[in-house]
Amino acid sequence: NMPVINEWLDQITNEIVRQLMEMNGFYSLEKIGDFTTITDMFFMAAMIQPGGGRNDIPQRLKRHFSIFNCCLPSNASMDKIFKTIGCGYYCRERGFTEEV
Repeated sequence: NMPVINEWLDQITNEIVRQLMEMNGFYSLEKIGDFTTITDMFFMAAMIQPGGGRNDIPQRLKRHFSIFNCCLPSNASMDKIFKTIGCGYYCRERGFTEEV
């Protein structure tokens, strides 16, 4: 979410992504009128809230996504999440010793 906003208040890279989502492809910048079709694509994106030098994405692009705003978990929660993952992977059943 940091592309430069141009004189028309567009963010070029975000507009190319929007065009790809809406039209299943994009026009060539080198061959005028040449359209490249892209098929079988899924989009997933993540971003932090705008501010502090980060630009918001345009509404024309934002409308294509389901938006969820999640707070960061606490340090205790993060420790529990990664401890659970680590203990589940580095377990005796997989051949790891207790020291690991």
